[in-house]
Amino acid sequence: MTRQYSSVRIEELERMFEEFKNSAAELRETEAELSHRKRPRARALALKISKRLDALEPGISNTKVHSSTREAKTNRNKHGPKSKFVPTEEQIDCLRRFQNGESFKITAFAGTGKTSTLRLLAETTCKRGLYLAFNRAAAHDARQSFPPNVHCSTTHSLAFKTLASNYSAQKLTDHINANKLAEILNLRDVQIGRSDLMKARSLAALIQKTLRNFMNSGCTSLQIEHVSRTGRFVGVNEALWVPIQVCAFEYAKRVWQKMCDRNDSLPLGHDGYLKLWALSNPSLETDFIFIDEAQDTNPVVAGVIEQNAQRIQVIYVGDRHQQIYDWRGAVNAMDQLGRGHPECFLTTSFRFGQAIADSANEVLRYLGEKKEIRGNPAVTSRIGGDCAPDAILARTNATVISELIAAIDQDMKPHISKRMKDELDRLMRGVVELKAGRPTDVPEWFGFENWSQVVEFVQGGEDESLKTLVNLVQTRTERQILWALGRTVEESQADVTLSTAHQAKGLQWSHVQLADDFPTSRIDKNGKPLSGLDAEARLFYVAMTRAQQSVQFNPATLALFSKQRQGVSSPHPS
Repeated sequence: MTRQYSSVRIEELERMFEEFKNSAAELRETEAELSHRKRPRARALALKISKRLDALEPGISNTKVHSSTREAKTNRNKHGPKSKFVPTEEQIDCLRRFQNGESFKITAFAGTGKTSTLRLLAETTCKRGLYLAFNRAAAHDARQSFPPNVHCSTTHSLAFKTLASNYSAQKLTDHINANKLAEILNLRDVQIGRSDLMKARSLAALIQKTLRNFMNSGCTSLQIEHVSRTGRFVGVNEALWVPIQVCAFEYAKRVWQKMCDRNDSLPLGHDGYLKLWALSNPSLETDFIFIDEAQDTNPVVAGVIEQNAQRIQVIYVGDRHQQIYDWRGAVNAMDQLGRGHPECFLTTSFRFGQAIADSANEVLRYLGEKKEIRGNPAVTSRIGGDCAPDAILARTNATVISELIAAIDQDMKPHISKRMKDELDRLMRGVVELKAGRPTDVPEWFGFENWSQVVEFVQGGEDESLKTLVNLVQTRTERQILWALGRTVEESQADVTLSTAHQAKGLQWSHVQLADDFPTSRIDKNGKPLSGLDAEARLFYVAMTRAQQSVQFNPATLALFSKQRQGVSSPHPS
């Protein structure tokens, strides 16, 4: 079935809704088109149409469904608007397993309807369910469409609500940087060997890294192995490293005790309160659990789920090839979670046609995947083309800023997420103060007297998140970034949306362009072999599959991940 309204703008679709609000046939056509669009105005209009169709045809499903979904029809008034689509055989297989009460995994490739599949399962039961999402946006969207018997949340939200009665919000969510921690612990500079001096803030950064390693792990107590070599400590010989490691370990144990003490001002932070909640062995009071984006589950959350899975039905849903948060500890989670459970697959994409599926399959083969994505036969997609992009996706924040400035120079109206805009605006104003020689109250910059001290600190490599930010400032300057941020618009008014591929995960646009910062060679700019190519392949796969109708990217990037073009037999680079 072709999309007769694919080229119609949202404003026209809104006008059509008003004109044809008494015609169920016209409303269904419009609703079908809106299912391909994810912007807020489109979702809002889709909800209006769904409610209007319920009023026009109360108690009647708008499409024929498989007989195994009849229970959902009888519960329609209890559970709200029912999903209006014909389940695929793969979705019916998931439904059978769910109704049998067994725990299982669903491997869902990009755009294959994992959330709508979970909603379909939820609509067939009156049992209590818990849908756990990786981020707040996904949980919010789920709350708008899942039946009321399913509570939609993030694991952080569950943890926060549990601990909120014993800890203040400030204690749970505040953040301090390495300088502040060094001040609290009264740390001093330490001599390393004969000629090197370890700054107090460097030791504090190592302590913080140790705590992050512990808080993201499945361990119940701090271990000395959580003190890992990073930055300048990588090159320190063993004789010098051991006393540093022991020192950081002892301080980390002390800091964790202070973090857990409700009467101490040292904050837990988001990772901290999640870990403290997990250590309490929480019992999730529900009949079944949906784990969305299961591949992004870190060991601390996985431990809570696996413990509750002994008595609760758990459905793990995800795509191991969309695991792009290695730095958060989410490593191979789809393989680890639910080990031994049966596995279902969703392989037909509702988002894009076969051309995009073919390119995605090249990357999946590189990653060792034996199954393939099938494109939606009702959608015509292409690689390349001259369509103006609805979204430009990049690997890094620095490239997003470059694309933002370029778009403004071309008199375009660009949009970036409010979260990214507010965060960069706050940080850049701190940079302005530091460059003027004034200490700032921005937490990330606490304790630095000027910008030169910041640059010197990140050159040691102790804090990679600060290093990325400093490089952005050094490349684009804080004033240019602030100028560009001040010229962004809301998404509904934008000519183009700009985002990192990480932030674009779960979203889709008709026409997507990938920025030029994705790798095109196995060799980096210094002539050394590029590390982390598997991670780059996964990010490229996520980015290209945000597109519905067309995606533009450098062909050399796809060639890098194509076994056929490289003539290699292994899915991994040598």
